Amino acid sequence: KLAGLTAIAGLFVAGTASAQITGTDHDLRSRLTINEICVVCHAPHNNLSAPGELLWNHSPTTQTFTAYTSPTLDGTSSGPGETSLLCLGCHDGVVAVDSYGGSTGTDLITGAAAFGADLSDDHPVGITYDPVADTELQATTNPVTFGSGAGTVADMLQANAVECASCHDVHNTLSAGNAQLLNVSNVDSELCFACHNK
Repeated sequence: KLAGLTAIAGLFVAGTASAQITGTDHDLRSRLTINEICVVCHAPHNNLSAPGELLWNHSPTTQTFTAYTSPTLDGTSSGPGETSLLCLGCHDGVVAVDSYGGSTGTDLITGAAAFGADLSDDHPVGITYDPVADTELQATTNPVTFGSGAGTVADMLQANAVECASCHDVHNTLSAGNAQLLNVSNVDSELCFACHNK
């Protein structure tokens, strides 16, 4: 019974997500000439992922990434985490957007959205969020105003680490209604100040 309720809840969440994705850069229907929004990343049947892993349907990245480093960085980075690697499955500039459902595509992301394997000039991902080691970080209890309501810094972290989804909302459900799919508006650097105490 519980599994059935979970499945039904998942359908409502998926329905909400697709409605929010409509018209954003993650609505790939016109780019790929398809009539489904979700299938590029997810498939309910015959997907490519192990059981319980988001029903993932997109080819993974195989890149080895160079992480951000700095002599003033007070944190530990193990490189992009599992969810960031899903993002980089398109944004690595190597795996094509239309590489899904077991097919190898040719439509590569180009320009500023194609990060490549060198992430050393991008915000660190896979980095532990530790306001004790780095006193210029806000406490995890610091309030944050998402586009969809109130939360805290802890809500932005994944396994206590900063990942792509800490700043970006792939489904546009938390975002502040901006083109970059940001979780928090960055007017007056609000997104930056959510975590950084500068």
